[in-house]
Amino acid sequence: MEKNQLDEILLESVSKTIESIAFTEILPSDLEMPETEKSYTVSLGVSEPFAGNFQMKISIELLYFFAESMFTIPREEIQEENLLDFSLELLNTIIGSLLNGVLPDDTKFSLDLPKKLAAEAPQTVHWNFSAEETIFSISSSQDMLEYLNNM
Repeated sequence: MEKNQLDEILLESVSKTIESIAFTEILPSDLEMPETEKSYTVSLGVSEPFAGNFQMKISIELLYFFAESMFTIPREEIQEENLLDFSLELLNTIIGSLLNGVLPDDTKFSLDLPKKLAAEAPQTVHWNFSAEETIFSISSSQDMLEYLNNM
């Protein structure tokens, strides 16, 4: 699988997941999230059929927007601690959708439990997206691309 195919499937997975909960358009972006923006970095490991890792860096403000849209409650009623759980589940759902889209139908995959990282760990492949004029990113280890290129 070539990277541009993966780009399209990831965009579809991100769009499908977020548009269904927040009813907002997701676009690919060449911009990067400003370092000054308060954010969470969450990680999800893949242990089968390859060993790899995905990360998502997303601003707290964007998570509030998604949560307000999904739960239809005012921001004041959303606890910031709940946003972390929300971001973990968001990454889990996006990557599950991505792997269902890129792996052959009979391929089983196994995901680790998503977790919060203290800081973004070095990754080799990055995708930036825009929602509500706010940038967020998903990144992956090179292992994932190598596995898909050899399929």
